[in-house]
Amino acid sequence: MKVLLIDNATDGHHMAYAACLASSAAYEGVLALPDGKGDVPCPDKQISGFRPLSYLCWVRGIRRLVRETKPDVVHFLNANALVNYCGVGLGWLRRYRTIFTYHLHFGGKLKHFGHRRLAKIGTSVVHTASLARTFAAYGGKVVHIEYPNFLQEDAPFSRDRSVRTLLALGQTRRDKGLDILLEALDGVKADFRLVVAGAPVDFDEAFIREKTAGYADKVRLDLRFLPQEVMRGYLKEADYIVLPYRRVFDGASGPLTEGVGYEKPIIGPDCGSLGEIIREHHIGYTFPCESAEGLRKCIEKALSERFAYDETAKRYREYLSPERFKREYAELYGGL
Repeated sequence: MKVLLIDNATDGHHMAYAACLASSAAYEGVLALPDGKGDVPCPDKQISGFRPLSYLCWVRGIRRLVRETKPDVVHFLNANALVNYCGVGLGWLRRYRTIFTYHLHFGGKLKHFGHRRLAKIGTSVVHTASLARTFAAYGGKVVHIEYPNFLQEDAPFSRDRSVRTLLALGQTRRDKGLDILLEALDGVKADFRLVVAGAPVDFDEAFIREKTAGYADKVRLDLRFLPQEVMRGYLKEADYIVLPYRRVFDGASGPLTEGVGYEKPIIGPDCGSLGEIIREHHIGYTFPCESAEGLRKCIEKALSERFAYDETAKRYREYLSPERFKREYAELYGGL
């Protein structure tokens, strides 16, 4: 069985996701990626946002690619980039076993219409139980495959220190709420250290320095795209992984799964997929979504306690295995 794995980006977790699926021995995975990083070139067109002419050129290139590679399954690894185009030009994919993977969900009339149109063309894959319920309303087949920990190691790493470290890991996008965290920490009385590590997007170094001026001696910044070994180092050193995400973010979180891999307590919002995962799997603390005051109280509570993973949390850690992830996708490919 040949599976064509298509993505329009290779930054962040995109490359790890694609490479993991391509490494399965259960099928022949053919990576179609931009920037010459795949087995075959994906059309190098910018389709994020709304760029109709670029999108139509991209679709034409994908159709040619599918015709040339002759796959049994066509899998779009980043279907969020396709939603705004409402399936225009993709009707021919009904002749194939087609999968659209969504990492996040955003609302709005156009996006709702786009999701319904794409659901008529192929199977939808999402990474959280909350998203599976949301996508069921669009019709079509919906499959929940939990997002894995691509940095998984055999044993967790922990340390016991009097001054504990809060880690904000990943791109500094507004939907990830770094500004909420910086405001919350301004009133925390307990001693702490903050590490902000990841590529700057919406909040740059000048903004972060300004917002942390009152506790500048507690802050370390590493604002760049992080190699895997650097991420591992920060995860090992952290005592808490903080996810101050806004309500608009509803999906899986790489820093959450990676933090769980090292048995780190997670501090995240009480809403959406993240709140449900933290509560159901006993992996940390939740605070009222988008509330700096609520996050401040939550951090103070966490800093005053010693958190340990119970059996429920440890089972979830094992469940996040990349091998389980690959196996579930292989079963999906074969069962379409």
